[in-house]
Amino acid sequence: MGKLKREFKKKHREAMKRLNPPSMQTGRPYERLGGPPLLTDAQLQNQSLIGSTPILYSDVADHTPAEYELGELIEVFEKRPTFFMLCMLNTLLSFYTKDIPNATRVQKRLAASLLNHKFLMRIEQKFARGSVVVHPVFHRQQLLAMLKKVLLESAEDGQINPNPQQNIKVRFKLGEACLIMNNLLFPEEQSERLNNRGARTKMNGYMENCSPNGYRRLNC
Repeated sequence: MGKLKREFKKKHREAMKRLNPPSMQTGRPYERLGGPPLLTDAQLQNQSLIGSTPILYSDVADHTPAEYELGELIEVFEKRPTFFMLCMLNTLLSFYTKDIPNATRVQKRLAASLLNHKFLMRIEQKFARGSVVVHPVFHRQQLLAMLKKVLLESAEDGQINPNPQQNIKVRFKLGEACLIMNNLLFPEEQSERLNNRGARTKMNGYMENCSPNGYRRLNC
């Protein structure tokens, strides 16, 4: 009887090790020194998908954007179809604020549809181990700000419309505008990341093992 009990405990310990690999147990930072420990889906179940630490334009481009650059991007969009597209994206995100697995899939799909290859590669490199929920590209606060911007600055007869399926590059411009909006909404986060940009290069060793909810393989 004692032997069976010991074997059962051993199998239980082995099963727990498989469920909690070392990378999840060490509590290493996400993508920069001093970052929070890697969180699991279970720990995130009660957190909304909100851009508390979103991915910024300055994270994926060698440039910190100014507000006028966002205005230049937005003013050429046709107001009505662009507004309705952003409304649909905002509604889509609202469906999964407490559904972490599906929120993860939605974030990856939106990133693959609205960001060009250069931005996708940068995100994969810098946020491979970061949770999509903790570091979203798209979030509702951002999209509401974009809706206001489009209403105020896009032309009724704008030159470009992101809705037609063939207008891939136009959607890339809309995704770029969303990233710039993140910089404008989170200036403190922008300053912190600029200060830590040199230190972050030291974290490359931690990028090798991607978390299940990370940004690696965005096109899958």
